[in-house]
Formats: sequence, structure tokens, C-alpha cells
Amino acid sequence: CEGCIMDDETAAVTILNNFDITKEQKEKYIQCLNTVISRIVQVEDSSLWGRLLDNDSVDYSEENIFAYFGKQKGTEIDHTLVSFINCHDMILNFSDYNCTEKSKEQMFTSFISCNDIENTRYEKLLSSFKLEFKEFSISGISDEKIDILIKIPIVPMTKENLVFMRNEYSDHVLNFINVNIGQYVEIMDNEIFSLQELSEVLKWNVSDEIKIKLMSFANQEISIINKHYSTKVCMYILENNFLKSDLPELLQSYDNWDKEMQAKIYALALTYISDIIADPQNVSSQLKNRLLYSRELNI
Repeated sequence: CEGCIMDDETAAVTILNNFDITKEQKEKYIQCLNTVISRIVQVEDSSLWGRLLDNDSVDYSEENIFAYFGKQKGTEIDHTLVSFINCHDMILNFSDYNCTEKSKEQMFTSFISCNDIENTRYEKLLSSFKLEFKEFSISGISDEKIDILIKIPIVPMTKENLVFMRNEYSDHVLNFINVNIGQYVEIMDNEIFSLQELSEVLKWNVSDEIKIKLMSFANQEISIINKHYSTKVCMYILENNFLKSDLPELLQSYDNWDKEMQAKIYALALTYISDIIADPQNVSSQLKNRLLYSRELNI
């Protein structure tokens, strides 16, 4: 073959469907073909479809991708289809493509599992399905692809999906929670509660209501020292999850807290007055004076 063949589409399809021409001759013809065939199914011999994709001789469309994938009769996206997708920037829309839901979901699942599709195309392609993977159970997805699935989002926050992410993609669990924080709070119960996750959420810029709702599942003691939590969160912790080893620092830093927190620290000082009497050196002077003149103090 010298140069390019510029046959129109009708002529190209006719040649490729001519049974008097050998498959080898057709493959050589495709290598030189500079014509784009609009619908791959027009070529009756599906064993030639891979060659057409390799040569970029078919239109980049939902129909052609579905047709080629269906011909494979498997669940994996092969190298030919990956290369075809990776060399095109056009945004496709699989959500409105007319096919059975089963076929669409099968292709959707296969795309999710494919680590070889370029990341930008992977994101756009999966977004176009407008589907969720309600029961996520696919292992072996690359870190970058998992982040994309969380971002889109493809994987909804459910108890089952959270547990699976913890087991299979532990490095991505906090990102998964952060993106789906509202749903995370809604599904939380004693069975799936994680103190480690709570400790991270308490650092985030999310509402105190969310933090307190999650803390309602915590039976463990929680420190507030050097954590920069809001007054509302600190008050909840001191009331429900007080860590006694925090007491010396709270007594010493009494002056630095707001009035609501000072009132709570004062109440704790009354409760643990024997500790203060045993070691008064590191107690705020302001707090000691308040205790000395307190009518609530019985010594």
C-alpha cells in the first residue's frame, strides 16, 4: 500500500463486505484507509472491527463503542478499545443511548475496572452514564481512578460501601467520607462507628452539628487539648467524653478560654478539688481566686 485510500464511505463498506476479497487484503486496505465509517455495524465481518478502531477508521460514537464492546462478549475493555478512547477528546453521552439497562450497566462496570483509560477521559466517560455503583465491590482499581470515582461521585455512601472502602481502599476512606459527609452521618450507627474517622472529622471545616452527631456514637474519652475545636464541640466532649488527663492543662489555661468554657472548667475544678489541693502550682491564679471565694466549695 502506497499512500492513503480516500474512498467514500459507501465504497469502503462495500469493499469490506465483499466476500471475494480475502481478510488479509481487507486488513491491508484498512491500514491505508483514510475514510471514517459512521457505523461500525455496517461492516459485516466483526473480526475486522478491531483493525478499524486501531486505524481510527470509524466514528468515535456511543453506538460504535457499544457495538465493539458487545462483540467482545466479555467484561474487560481490551487494549484496542482503550487506545481508541484515549485518542479522542470528544465528550460522549451514554445516559441517553438506546440499549438495555443490563448492557449499559455491564459496560459501565467494565469501564470502572479499566485502569488504562486516561484519567480525564475516564472521568468524562463515566460521568456521561449518569449511573451509580450502588453495591461497590471492585478490587484492584488504581488510586487515581478511585479518587475520580469518589469525586464524580459514582460510589454512594452506604454502610456496605463504607466497609468495602475501609477494607480495600483504606487510603481513600477519608476522602470518601469528606465528599459524602452528610450521607456518612445518616448511615452511622454503633456497628460501623470508627473513633479514628471521628478524630479526623473533628479537624474538618464541617458543622458542629455533624461533629456532635458523630460523637454521640463515641463511648471513648476524647482530648480537646491543642485541638482548636469550637466551644460547642469542646463543651460536648467535656460533658460526655472527658479525658481526665486533660485536666491539668485546662486548669492552667483557664484564662485563655471563653466564659462558657471557663464555667465548665470551674465545674470540673470543683469535682476534682482534691487534685488541685494536692498540686495547686499549675492552676490559673484567676481560677484559684474564684475557687477560694466560691460558696459551692466544701472542704
